Amino acid sequence: MNENENRDYMTENEVPAEPSAVDEASGNPDEEKKAKKLTSHGWRTFLIIWAAVLLAVGAVTCIVLYRYAAVYEVTRPELPMEEMLSSMSKDEWLDLAAPSASSYISEFEDAEALFRSYYDGTLRDYDLSFRRSISGSDKTTTTFVVMAKNTNLYNVVFKARADKFAGFGRHYWKLDSVSVCDFTSNLEHINVEVNAPENVILSINSVPVTDTYYSGEISVPGLTELETRFVPAPTYKCYSVGTMYGNVVVTDGKGNEIHPEYDEITNVYRYFYIPEDLYSIVIEAPEDVRVTVCGTELLPQDVTSSSIGIFEGFGGYTAGNEWKTVEYSHSGLFTEPVIKAYDRSGVELVPVITDSGKFIFFHPNDEQLMEEVHDVVETFFNRYMDYSSSQVNRPKIQALLECTLFGTRLNRYIRDSAEGMYWASDTQVDYEELSFSDFYPVGEDAFYCTIQYKANFTAQSWYEKYSYGLKNGYEMLFVKEGRNWYAAEMSAFS
Repeated sequence: MNENENRDYMTENEVPAEPSAVDEASGNPDEEKKAKKLTSHGWRTFLIIWAAVLLAVGAVTCIVLYRYAAVYEVTRPELPMEEMLSSMSKDEWLDLAAPSASSYISEFEDAEALFRSYYDGTLRDYDLSFRRSISGSDKTTTTFVVMAKNTNLYNVVFKARADKFAGFGRHYWKLDSVSVCDFTSNLEHINVEVNAPENVILSINSVPVTDTYYSGEISVPGLTELETRFVPAPTYKCYSVGTMYGNVVVTDGKGNEIHPEYDEITNVYRYFYIPEDLYSIVIEAPEDVRVTVCGTELLPQDVTSSSIGIFEGFGGYTAGNEWKTVEYSHSGLFTEPVIKAYDRSGVELVPVITDSGKFIFFHPNDEQLMEEVHDVVETFFNRYMDYSSSQVNRPKIQALLECTLFGTRLNRYIRDSAEGMYWASDTQVDYEELSFSDFYPVGEDAFYCTIQYKANFTAQSWYEKYSYGLKNGYEMLFVKEGRNWYAAEMSAFS
């Protein structure tokens, strides 16, 4: 088939395409109007549907916003706060909040009473208002501050309720607490410090001060020179109580009030415990005996008196072997004294403590000497007591004088007392204690010792019978004349 035939064949068998609306319109004015009409109708339909959607969304949004506004209005925490403020009186607010004032005041004061006094004296006449506190609020907590005259009075805290839900992330509220705001900056105040020994408890306004307030050790004010040499030196425990706002009364364990000293530099009122009875000591000992008080050795500067004592006038017998007796006296001691004494060899000595509290120390007892002369001393004492406990009796006085050295003060005293013994009562003596001790040689021709006794005496006078007890002690000096020992001097413990 040639080319012309092929063309003719395709022409005869080819189906022509239908003309499009555009093609028809482009070639036909009526068709063009019809196409435009169809296109405008679709756009209007779209706009109508879109508008309907927008209206629906708007309607839903309005409903939601309306409901949210309603919820918001009833869930504002200001509503219960306003209700409280309008329904409660000033006294009701005060009664509700005042117990919490203790969080700003120490245990030694009545915090509630202080706050009530502060409120009544400065703010009662002013109306109450409130403001919201941002610092004390979050999603589930709202805090308000109630004020009077622009002064913060109470903190009011509301918590979100967990048993009732409002929706939209909002909460209904319930009252959690009402408390006092810090009011102490508006009060006059002082800083307080109390000081006392380890074993002494002081009280402030009848409340004991505990180690909670302990802040360290301080030197005891007014220490004696002796106590400053103690190692360690006495100290007081210091208790820094801090700020106080009302009346301050500091007392010791016996209820004695302690008055303060004001420190202008640190602006602190310091209270120092002063013992009701300070300690005093009187100690008597041979000059070569080492005496300590609380471990501190007494020095020559501590000696208040020194005397040759019982050896006075007997140098011919003692031949320079006598010793001086020294006395130490200290008063106003804060520390309870612990008194000890030691001889040259370091042996601790046992004191005699008199009824007045005086400590008397002697040289250590010489056992060998005591064995040799014990009977001499006992014979003298028996004759002395026999003479002094009965009416004058020539044989008794003569027996006593035979035991004493003629010409001495002791010998003359016995002789001169005879006249007075005519009026003495016959007395029976029953010893509870009797000792001859502290024997110590004073050269070859003299020795020193002590006699101590405790006895009950029953006396019979011409008109009555009576009893009494007596405790006494004597220092004794015996000297040797020829082969015999004689009592040369006798001195009662003072």
